[in-house]
Amino acid sequence: MEEQIQQAINNVQAIGNLHECMTSPALTRLTSITVDVLSAVLSERCVWKQDERDSWETECGSSFYLTDGTLSDNGMSYCCFCGKRIEEKEE
Repeated sequence: MEEQIQQAINNVQAIGNLHECMTSPALTRLTSITVDVLSAVLSERCVWKQDERDSWETECGSSFYLTDGTLSDNGMSYCCFCGKRIEEKEE
């Protein structure tokens, strides 16, 4: 998903550059806002902390339990509750 968001940013910037001399100030501003929003989404994180029971407590207020392996072993990169990228925090 991160690569798709980065590609979207690149596409919006390319469209803005392509039509730079033909666009209105409003369209130029919209392009800039779109890039800013996509960049913010890409940088947001949800911190997950593992407790003594091997349960994960999430920054967004939820809990998650894995029966086998780690978050990365199970292909978990994004929080299934808030959608932000997971950042594991060591206790």
